[in-house]
Amino acid sequence: MRTIVLLLGLAIGLYAQTDVTVYRLSEATMIGANLMDLASSLNTPGHETNALIGNANGKLAAFKIGIPAIAAGAERLIFRRHPSSPVARRVASIFNFGAAIGPTYAAIHNWRLHR
Repeated sequence: MRTIVLLLGLAIGLYAQTDVTVYRLSEATMIGANLMDLASSLNTPGHETNALIGNANGKLAAFKIGIPAIAAGAERLIFRRHPSSPVARRVASIFNFGAAIGPTYAAIHNWRLHR
């Protein structure tokens, strides 16, 4: 119940902010979640379940940082073309917050395995 109240308060606070502020917060959330996933995977070899990136740390880091970097770069290109579009910023914010869910879950899962 406490979590629901906290998320509701966060949603109300975000609703009152400007589109640019929410977009920047969403972008930071997406990048931070991916960095957290990377940190949880690098410190413990053998716990990465994805066979394509689990063997070499260079591939792992490039993949886990490259995906959000490509997404952020694509969003920047869209905003360069349409700088004052509030709809584009809202859609990008929803995408970024949604894209942060998976890596956050993966990082929490990895750290629970290491205990």
